[in-house]
Amino acid sequence: MTMIGSGCTIGENCSIKGTVIGNNCILGNNVTLLNTHLWDNVIIDSNVSITDSILANHSRIQSHATIPKGCIIGRHCVIGTKITLPPYTRITKSCGVTAEDDDDE
Repeated sequence: MTMIGSGCTIGENCSIKGTVIGNNCILGNNVTLLNTHLWDNVIIDSNVSITDSILANHSRIQSHATIPKGCIIGRHCVIGTKITLPPYTRITKSCGVTAEDDDDE
């Protein structure tokens, strides 16, 4: 079952299954959410896939990112464009992962 809170905006061609979406969330186009919990005020840009994960209040996932099974994204965290996290990743407050960070490895 999927539940969607009040004040949400959902773009075109989204697939949302077994997911809880909090209040005032914004989803871009071509977003896939499977068995995921979005708390309030989460922003998901276009072409993002999220599976079996939790995104806390005011988090943001930028375009073309992939959040796989078991990830937890903390409050106010940002996952950058074209980032694919490893399964079961934990990102905490005041941090983020961007393409520039990924180039350092």
